[in-house]
Amino acid sequence: MTSPVLVEIDDSGTPVLRDPGAGLVRVDEPGYLRGDGVFETLAVISGRAHGQQEHLARLAASAAAVGLEIPPSEAWSAAIALAVAEHDAVADLSVRMIASHRDAGIARATVRAEPTADSRALRARGVAVAVLDRGYAHGTLADAPWLLGGVKTTSGAVTRAALREARSRGAEDVVWRSSDGLLLEGATSSLVLLADGLLLTPSAGAGILDGTTVSRVLAIGERNGHAAARRDLPVAALTSAEAAWLVSSTRRAVPIRSVDGAPLALHRTLTSAFEEGLLAG
Repeated sequence: MTSPVLVEIDDSGTPVLRDPGAGLVRVDEPGYLRGDGVFETLAVISGRAHGQQEHLARLAASAAAVGLEIPPSEAWSAAIALAVAEHDAVADLSVRMIASHRDAGIARATVRAEPTADSRALRARGVAVAVLDRGYAHGTLADAPWLLGGVKTTSGAVTRAALREARSRGAEDVVWRSSDGLLLEGATSSLVLLADGLLLTPSAGAGILDGTTVSRVLAIGERNGHAAARRDLPVAALTSAEAAWLVSSTRRAVPIRSVDGAPLALHRTLTSAFEEGLLAG
């Protein structure tokens, strides 16, 4: 079985197959030693990449935020195509693009393809979340761009710590809030609520990553009779919602079944509509 598949974009911009079990990275490379890099994860459903140009645009924006010069989108597209072609045919494939600081002015750029973890059981039962303080007030990051708010970095220590804290509270995932009580996003996902028949998601910016999947979810909801809006939302909007979901490229729309131990209703009709629509692209 050919999985996973690893492709490196070399210094000439050419995608090259690498052995995923062999050494590739020096232990003292800044990108891996310090988590000084950026990444994107792309869903390839039945051989077709979903939202590839959006992911590449966001990867380029993240790289610019950390002062990293990365290969052009054409090189990434060629590497993605090679990784998908070399991987065994599967219905649901995850392709991760990573760019990190290697040497002065030179990025380590890799693409890795492997089957997507099966989230069907999680979508069926829903996920329990804990609401955790992100440690800054709403809008703070606009004046502190060096804190990399809204940038998808490979520095994941805070995310891992938050998920461990959630598990210690009997939850499985995290929803971040600002220190002044506004909802932000999930630890690795966007947040969507259903309130009074309206689909809502926190406004992008102010430290919130502009999710590539959330716009599709809102559009699917509108086709199913639910108007959509982006706005500032207090934590109470989540606890009082009719239903809520964590949304990402690979898990797609996972319903939230409880918030800090308080149960939340599952909207199975919309969850099924989201899954069907996202699979279709």
